[in-house]
Formats: sequence, C-alpha cells, structure tokens
Amino acid sequence: MRWTKQHVLALAGAVVLLLLWGLKLGIHPEEPRYEGKPLRYWVHRAINSPDPERDPEICTALRAMGSDATPWLLRWLEVPETPVLDRVIDGISRQHFGGRTSPVIASGNVWNACGLVGFLIIGERATNAVPELLSRLHDSRTEVRRWAALILGRYPSYHEAIVPALISATVDPDLGVVSAALSALQRFGTNAHSALPAISVVTNHSDRSLRRFALRVLSRLSTNDPPSHATPPYPTSVK
Repeated sequence: MRWTKQHVLALAGAVVLLLLWGLKLGIHPEEPRYEGKPLRYWVHRAINSPDPERDPEICTALRAMGSDATPWLLRWLEVPETPVLDRVIDGISRQHFGGRTSPVIASGNVWNACGLVGFLIIGERATNAVPELLSRLHDSRTEVRRWAALILGRYPSYHEAIVPALISATVDPDLGVVSAALSALQRFGTNAHSALPAISVVTNHSDRSLRRFALRVLSRLSTNDPPSHATPPYPTSVK
C-alpha cells in the first residue's frame, strides 16, 4: 500500500489518541495490582457484575488495594466524556473481553463508573480519600460534585467532617448534587440529625421528585435509625 499524506496524518492522529488515552486513564507503572491484575481489571469486572459487592473475588481484590487505589479512582471520576477517544478505548478494550465490547465500556463515561463503583466497594479502607472527596464537593464540574457527594456516604466513621459538608451540598444549584447529598446523609442515621433543618428546606423545593426524596430521607432520619452500612444500588447503566 502506498502511504499518502492522509495516511501519515491518520497514523499520527491515532498515536496522539493513544497517548491521550494513557493520560486519561492514569496509566502508571505503580498502579496497584492484586494477583498480578491491575486495578482497572477489577473495577471493569465490578461494573459488569450485576451485584459486585456479593462477588467475593472482586471485593477481596479491591479492598486489598485499599488506599493505594485512591489516586486512580479519583482520576477516573474526573474523566470527561470524549466520544472520539472513547471509541479508541473501546477498540483496545476488546482485547480484554474476548474480542467483544463490554456493555459498560460501550458507553460514554465508563471511567466515571469505574471510580464510583471502586470507591463504593472499597469504602473506608480507602481512608485517604476523604479529604480529596470533600474538596471535590466544590469542583466546578457538576458530575464530579455528584460522585463526591454519593461516595462520601460510604464513610460513616468520618461523620463529623462529612455531614456538615453534605449539608452545604443540599443547596447546590444542581439537582443531582442535592439528591446525591441526601442519599449520602441518610446513610449516617443518628449522626446526621444536624442535617434535619437543611433537609426540611429541600422538602419545599420546586422539583417534585426532589421534594419527595427529601421527605423520605427526613422520615428515615427522624426515626433515629442507626448509621446504615447497606450497599447503595449500583448503576445499571452509565450515561
């Protein structure tokens, strides 16, 4: 085949995309591993599992990596949706799924899902994540604030620092952030009683669905339930 200028440019573009792919996913020689497999292998398995927290192999692997996984999970949470680059990632990912496309990898924000589910499974074993997640409640990107609020509900032992931050998040201009903050607060049980006035304000919100959710959370926290350690629902799809 004769190489034309267009071919050279296309090849150069592909190389650049691959380099960006490496930066986007946070490839690093020190990425934590379990039984020889990198963190991304285990979180991909998790987001493709119907109930990852009931899979002992996935849970053991991710929790064994604990705090070492935090930098990568945080980075993946912040990956923006980039359709062209995602198609490149999709092609490369086929190598790890027997030549077929993983149903989650086929969607746009797979790496956001990886970060989210990774944190939800690892929970308080990633203790170094709390300050980072708290700071991301003030991020300019709404999706980052949403993920941060939701994940913070998995750290009941740090309620003294987290509950006030989530209370502040209940007045976020984005409804998704407010909903995530409410979802996280209800997991703190009696330790979130200081949030009751803020949640009461949300029950008067202009959005009907948010009002109803706030009423449910208010009712649950008012019954003096202890902190919840139940697993929140995992995303069935990534949008």
